Amino acid sequence: MDLPRLPKISVGTSGFGNDYGKMSYGDCKQIIDKALINRINYIDTSPYYGNGLAEELVGKCLSNISRDRYIISTKAGRKSLREYSYIYYDIANSVMNSLKRLNCRYLDIVFINDIEFSDNLDVIINESIPALVYLKNQGYIKYIGLSSMFLDKMDYVIKRSPHINYVMSSSTYTLINNTLNQYTPGWNSSGIQVILGGVTSKGLLTKNGPYLNHPAPKNIKDVCKKMNDFCNDNKIDITEKAFYFSLGYKRFATILVGVHSSSELEKYITWVDKEFGNNKIFINTLLEMAKPIKNVDWFF
Repeated sequence: MDLPRLPKISVGTSGFGNDYGKMSYGDCKQIIDKALINRINYIDTSPYYGNGLAEELVGKCLSNISRDRYIISTKAGRKSLREYSYIYYDIANSVMNSLKRLNCRYLDIVFINDIEFSDNLDVIINESIPALVYLKNQGYIKYIGLSSMFLDKMDYVIKRSPHINYVMSSSTYTLINNTLNQYTPGWNSSGIQVILGGVTSKGLLTKNGPYLNHPAPKNIKDVCKKMNDFCNDNKIDITEKAFYFSLGYKRFATILVGVHSSSELEKYITWVDKEFGNNKIFINTLLEMAKPIKNVDWFF
């Protein structure tokens, strides 16, 4: 199956759900408009972001945009922090509600998200995926994906289902964790495209550091702070180096960047434009600093 070519970077919209501070419709519209002007035509969202708010805002931002100008994905399965269901009816119902919020005739990709919350992965295989296959046959979606930070669980499903076109994972190919490399070659050889998010490990690799309740233990936060201090001392942006490290791995279909302003998106656009410049300085030093915590699981 020929899958659509995705841009090098794409727009993640978790911030549209006000998960990390309030964003207005105007803020969101500026991001979407700047993305499309710069041929960044893939937008990912989820009903999990702000209990449907992100989808509503994305739909509103795209309301006057021709449907053939963008690729859109959403998710089904996890509804909120403690609410999730992977049974057939709930997956199908979630997708239909997403179509309404996004005001779309069809969705390009639907990911079964955070599959680690399913009581049994066989429920994903026997109920979630068949629900999406039915909706695909009805013309409501084009492609089917899985989303999780737990790569072994996605691999379990992939080996037992022929219907997976995309995999999305966050924080699994970064300066401090590259476990995704163990799976991506095999998935690619099976015709599955891999989408990466979370190049900053959910804020660990940013100038301001992680959010207050970030789940990483103290030893990981301490090492990341030392890496950040090193970058500050050398007047470099740790997020830029984290991004270039992930961008350098050529097996990804695209890298999702969750931005909160059009100026932040502009920064990533500039970094992509300078991809082949002298921007790799200090990356090896940061990788060396990260060795004590390399591939240490902090996800829960």
